[in-house]
Amino acid sequence: MRLGSLWAITRRELFALFVTPIAYFVMGTYLFLSAFFFFNYYSNFHRALYENAALSKTPNITMNLNDWVIEVYFHSLVLLLVFVVPLLTMRAFSEERKRGTLELLMTIPVTVRELVLGKFLALLILLLLMCLLSFFYPLMLFFWGAPAPEWAPVLSGAVGVFLCAAAFLSLALAMSTFSENQVVSGISSMALLLLLYVIFWPAQSLGGYGEELLMAVSPVWQVSGWIDGVVGLSSSFYFISLIALGLFSAVQILEMQRWR
Repeated sequence: MRLGSLWAITRRELFALFVTPIAYFVMGTYLFLSAFFFFNYYSNFHRALYENAALSKTPNITMNLNDWVIEVYFHSLVLLLVFVVPLLTMRAFSEERKRGTLELLMTIPVTVRELVLGKFLALLILLLLMCLLSFFYPLMLFFWGAPAPEWAPVLSGAVGVFLCAAAFLSLALAMSTFSENQVVSGISSMALLLLLYVIFWPAQSLGGYGEELLMAVSPVWQVSGWIDGVVGLSSSFYFISLIALGLFSAVQILEMQRWR
């Protein structure tokens, strides 16, 4: 792995992202929806707080910003990423194949691993920027929230959401290698991520090992610990494994297509 080639591909992809309106449209939509969710949860919290204070002489001390606002907000960001990430990745390899530039890239002294990792890093930088901007809303509560939220669940939740975003990105990038049609790539990636998002729903009805298996492979269940402020090695290994699986799959698929 040559860092010079890797950085050249990453820089090329970043430039390609920001000279087209797609990145700005996706980022703007993501930030608008995240702001809508956050301020809606915050207003519901204050409404419930005032109603509780007006109807009861003993205020409900269990009501806090973390339970009512932060946790549900981070879970909403995970749901948004299910739809946002495929919009970013659907052009990654599909557009290259459609224009015939993927074959050209394969002929220059750049390995497939460098190509995949360079595209992944470029999109990851964009996702990091989007996540940092959306994390600004919870940070405002430390200055204007009353009472202020606990900082540990906010920090761990933000890291957990970003890890989940990176895992989604890796899997969606692999799906982009199958077809030269952007719409097909986007829909197939969205279907895969949505399946992972809802896979834990029937867990309780199964019970036993079936329940444990569905919980283990569910990104929503794995990220819940981070959002609650509980960071576990198993969930960290889970997200790292998903990232590695997506990148490895993308490399193998491109290698097979290269030698056809």
